[in-house]
Amino acid sequence: MKRYILIRLAAVVPILLITSFFSFYLLNLLPGNPVDAICGVGCTAAGHVKLTHQLGLDKPMLTRYLIFLKHALTGNLGKSYTTDQTVTQALAQRLPITLELMFLSQVVALLIAVPLAMATALRPGSRLDRYGSTFSFSLLSTPTFVIGVFLVLAFAVKLHIFPATGYTNLTQNVGENLKSMVLPVITLSLGSVAVYHRVLRSDLISTLQEDFVTVAKAKGLSTRYIMLRHVIRPSTLTFVTLASLNIGNLIGGAFIIEVIFQLPGIGLMTISSILQNDYLMVQGVVLVTTVGFVLLSLLADILNAVIDPRIRVARAGL
Repeated sequence: MKRYILIRLAAVVPILLITSFFSFYLLNLLPGNPVDAICGVGCTAAGHVKLTHQLGLDKPMLTRYLIFLKHALTGNLGKSYTTDQTVTQALAQRLPITLELMFLSQVVALLIAVPLAMATALRPGSRLDRYGSTFSFSLLSTPTFVIGVFLVLAFAVKLHIFPATGYTNLTQNVGENLKSMVLPVITLSLGSVAVYHRVLRSDLISTLQEDFVTVAKAKGLSTRYIMLRHVIRPSTLTFVTLASLNIGNLIGGAFIIEVIFQLPGIGLMTISSILQNDYLMVQGVVLVTTVGFVLLSLLADILNAVIDPRIRVARAGL
């Protein structure tokens, strides 16, 4: 198992390097110049040249990337062009909000999707199964921002139960924090509910048709015991992989939701930084989200190897 983890970790390094390079390169192709945004309308040509040199923007792109990479390895992601705040400080303030949104949304998604998948897999074709499938397909066909707007209109504008925008820090007031996160969390979780339910239901139905399940039933074991002890584990391979692949959609959805509900996370900060041509801030966000995505994908690979040892034997040559 240790060898398998080391092999997977070694594969992560080139992925991070390639991703960081292309993100740096593409961001430098964006229209606009941070020097223009900082100097303002009355900036002279001499001032423009001086500021360009101070920011290091007169150096070749590859040189700037190597400098950025060297600093990033020490935890120094640079300083914002517009706010004069270090990228690390900004991420430390904003990232917990985005992580809270993503974590709570996945908890809600699993609490809904897993029991629903188990119930519908035991009775395929039943009324509950048909209703569950209709519910999932409806969610899959509805964009995230549409769900968010609908929830705001229903629960914030009409019923005045939850706030439409704003955020209360968890350390200030737990109750108000959870109240401000209800609508964003539900909006982000519903898309995952639909995907998780469909995939897990299909795998559970397939596993329930295996011979070892038939033998377990012949022994008189209860349906609940068979499902929890014998069926769930072999049915989660695809589910765990899908959950890791869904991280990208989750991050993108979190960015959109932060704009809709005005949550001060890294999504709202990224949109503001793009509009202000604050390249260093955007690069920091891209690098951190890439590292998080790759590490969570690695964790999913390790979990799959724990669930099914044949995976690590095949990939690591054990």
